[in-house]
Amino acid sequence: MNARPDGRSVEIAGLRCEGRHGAYPGERDVLRTFVVDLVARGSFVDDDVATLTQLARDAVAAGSRNLLERVAADIASAVFDELAGIDEIAVRVMKPDPPGLDASSEAVAISFGRVTPAGARSPSAPFERPDPHRARG
Repeated sequence: MNARPDGRSVEIAGLRCEGRHGAYPGERDVLRTFVVDLVARGSFVDDDVATLTQLARDAVAAGSRNLLERVAADIASAVFDELAGIDEIAVRVMKPDPPGLDASSEAVAISFGRVTPAGARSPSAPFERPDPHRARG
């Protein structure tokens, strides 16, 4: 992702959020913890970091959704609606111990970029979190 020269980035990992989401019968009847990772880039101030975390928590708590993809998209939409300085965001939502999968977690990651006005930098392609296990050279 290409940030503006005055742009900054913030990464929030392991944000615990309560919600009622899932596709299995009865799954949305139970309040459970979802884990959210966010990477946001753009021009913003330090207070926006607290707002960013609260927006994620509020989006996860709002309503019930079948798919984690929808939860991630709702988080990104809330951030873009509230924080004008954010140009790009990557959201990862994880459901620990999902029923029916015999897995420790289920996760989805999604990235969005804000369309900028004419004359501003052009939006870049969605970005991915660097793989910590990949050799650098």
